[in-house]
Amino acid sequence: MTTTNNTAEYYKEVGDYFDIFAKQHHEKSDTNPILSDMRASFRTYVTHPSPKHILDIGCGPGLDVAFFAEKYPQAKVYGIDVSQGMLDYASGLCKSKNLNNVEFINTGIEKLQEHLPSDVKFDVVSVFFGALNTVSSLEKAAQIIDGLLKPGGQAMLTFVNKYYLAEFFVNILKLRPGKATARWGQTWRGYSNDYALESKTYTPSQVQKAFGTTSLQLQTRRGYSIFYPAWFQVGKLQKSPGLYKLLYKVDNIANKTPFWSNGEYTLFVYNKA
Repeated sequence: MTTTNNTAEYYKEVGDYFDIFAKQHHEKSDTNPILSDMRASFRTYVTHPSPKHILDIGCGPGLDVAFFAEKYPQAKVYGIDVSQGMLDYASGLCKSKNLNNVEFINTGIEKLQEHLPSDVKFDVVSVFFGALNTVSSLEKAAQIIDGLLKPGGQAMLTFVNKYYLAEFFVNILKLRPGKATARWGQTWRGYSNDYALESKTYTPSQVQKAFGTTSLQLQTRRGYSIFYPAWFQVGKLQKSPGLYKLLYKVDNIANKTPFWSNGEYTLFVYNKA
């Protein structure tokens, strides 16, 4: 079991890691069409008609906090992140848009309740681009999200997937078995070759098992970048736009088959009765 001290030390490591990449993440989100299209797709699954309180976990540079604050001016939108560098960019973005219905908190999900008024519950909880892959316990995070949601609330959650088959087969063909199976172990060292962060990847069944102990009801699930290139392969998209337009259509078909679970990311939408 992870101790409180170990959890705090790990989140400091996660925060320091993303502090390094804060500016790069902000710029990539603005210029990478795969990231932009994926983010736009994630947003379509947030369907609550009139949320009053919205929580974005792992809000990064604040693009989604700003989006929700503009779309739902009647709502208070909270963004949390363990990286102060990310929150600095997020705060600056919202100030540039004159958004006053936002609040940013430098914390992990386990400590969030300590920073909230006791009566605040959320209509929407969003997790874009796998922030829950760095929590100390997915089962505990599931219970916390359940407790944070109002009845009728919605959780829109994405995860870095453990079994990304396109990555596996490409690396096997290139005789790189270490890279082919890098996601399969107890921990995964992330996307960067220069700075490693130990996190966890999850299969869809592991996600559903963790949230199966809550009162949340699964509504939708989907895979991303099954055959279509992952966000970090954007150069391939730019070199062969016609081919990858076709592969985007193939991904949509694959989501109606068991192959949905083999993409680079998986998405799950839960409702609270």
